[in-house]
Order: sequence, then structure tokens, then C-alpha cells
Amino acid sequence: DLTPIMFGLAGVIFSYTVFRNRFMDLIPVARSRLIESMSDGVLVLDMNNRIVDINPAMQKFLQAGQSSYLGSHASEVLNTWMKNVDHLINGSETRTELRIQNNPSRYLDVRVTPLYDHYQRLSGRLLVFRDVTERKQVEKKLRYANDRLQSQLIEIGTLQSKLRAQAVRDPLTDLFNRRYLDETLDRELARSAREGYPVCVIMMDIDHFKQVNDTYGHEAGDQILKSLAATLTAQNRRGDFACRYGGEEFVMVMPNIPVQTACQRAEHLRTCLSSLDVPYGRYNLTTTLSVGVACYPSNGEDRESVLRAADRALYGAKKAGRNQVVTYDQLEELSNHIA
Repeated sequence: DLTPIMFGLAGVIFSYTVFRNRFMDLIPVARSRLIESMSDGVLVLDMNNRIVDINPAMQKFLQAGQSSYLGSHASEVLNTWMKNVDHLINGSETRTELRIQNNPSRYLDVRVTPLYDHYQRLSGRLLVFRDVTERKQVEKKLRYANDRLQSQLIEIGTLQSKLRAQAVRDPLTDLFNRRYLDETLDRELARSAREGYPVCVIMMDIDHFKQVNDTYGHEAGDQILKSLAATLTAQNRRGDFACRYGGEEFVMVMPNIPVQTACQRAEHLRTCLSSLDVPYGRYNLTTTLSVGVACYPSNGEDRESVLRAADRALYGAKKAGRNQVVTYDQLEELSNHIA
């Protein structure tokens, strides 16, 4: 009987066909379900860049049904998102970002992968679109926060600079104050001791300043103080610094200068102020300056002693009649002359 033989032969042929063509293989089914359930949009193009497959996520991005773009050229779809798509679908493996002008805008990360057959011939392209809008929003917030932080840091730095300046500056004359003098003069004397050069200290006091305040008012006195400060600033060498020591007293520190030259400069400052007319209302105010000069290390071995020597020289100039320059070394001779 040939019937069992034919059934057996058919079964063999059927089994061979099933296994040969992998009809029972579950991998394509799993892959298909995976692509269909992906949150990333997928476009499959043939070698002519026509759309041959599209997943639901991509349909959502395009806001169209599956049949709307099947068979269409990829440029017809992507031209609504970007002006030039040739470099995206005609090149090699590519990755870029797109902004979709919806309401609100969305951002897509696009990866283009060429597909090849067994003979390494191009058979199409796979385009994967990932929605990165949330990441972009987080990045935008971080950039905004970083910009605000940078702005605040700059503002804090500016405020710190202003506070440092206010801490060492006299608000009326904008000269350095006594605190700055104490800190800086110590460093300057230490440097001069290492390098072996003198430091001259000039102490100045405006003559009869109280009389100006009593006659014209404190605003007039402030104008004279500002004028003296401007004169000191204009006469500064590089490396010199002038300070308001207190009230109408000023100190100028001149590193690396002999006492004779310091006296000449002090005399020039006295002459400049004596010839200065300070306008105040309908008045032109004039005043004079008494100056004392001391030098480190000959007149003192530290800050306190040098300033004390300059103050004694200033007192000697006032005692001798004001409006003059006296050095600490001249005090003994001046005392004998007065006596």
C-alpha cells in the first residue's frame, strides 16, 4: 500500500520545509513586538529611501496613520522638520537632533543606521527617533540655574571687592585709610630691610583747619580735604601711597628714595597746596600745609617709631611757624634756633 509511504514522505518534506525556512522561529515575532511597543519612533527605508515600515511611536511623532507615509520618500516626511535632509539619509551612519515646532516644541534625537545584505550591499536605512524633550528641558533649567549662579558669583565678587575697597579707603577723599597704612607700611619696611633701601614717611597737616570749619562750615573743610587728596594722588610715584591718617592729617609713604629727595617732593606738595584756590560758593578758599619727614631705618626701626618720628617732625614744623617742611634730623637744630 503506497498511502502510508506517501504520507510519511510528505511529512518528511513538510518537516524539512518548516525547519529549513525557520517557520517555527519565534525571533521575528519577538522583534516585531519589540519594535511595535518601543517608545522610540522607527522608520525603515529601502535603498531608494522610500518608507517601507513605520512603528506606532513614529506615527505619533508624525501625527498620522500608518498608511499615510508608507511608500513615500523620506524627504517628504522629514522636510517638515528640517530644511536639508540629504546629509541625513544619503550619508553613512549619522546622529543628530531635531526640534519639532509643535505647541509645545519637542526635541528628537535621530540615529541613522545603513542596512546591508549578505553581500554588504546597501539595502536600506533604519532611522530611530528618540524623544529627548524632557532631557532638553532639564538641561535648559540647569543652564539657567548655572547662569544665575554665575551672575550671583560675579555680583558677590563685585560686592566683596567694594567691601575690601571700603575697608581700606577713606570715603571722603578716596585715599587709603589708617588701617591700610598700618598693614602696608609693615610689609614695605620688611621688604626694604631685605633689599636694603630707605623708606621715607611724610606726615602732613593742614594749618588752621579748625578755623576754616568754624568760619565757612564743614562742607568747606571737606572741599579742602578733597583738593589736598587730589594733589597727593597726582604727585604719587609708582610705588608710593597716600593715606588719610585722621582728621586733617595725611601720610605719604615713599619707598626707595633718599631723605633729601623726599624733602624736595614734600616742599613741592606744600607749594602746590599753598597756591591752590578751592572754590566754595562765592569764596575761593586758600590754606597752607605743615610737613614732617622721617626716614627708615635712620629715624626708626619699625612702623610705630618711624610714624612717631614723622609726627614729631610735623610738630616741629608747626612750632616753627607752620607752612614749612621739617625733617626729623632737623629737630635738634630747630629747637636750638627757637630757643
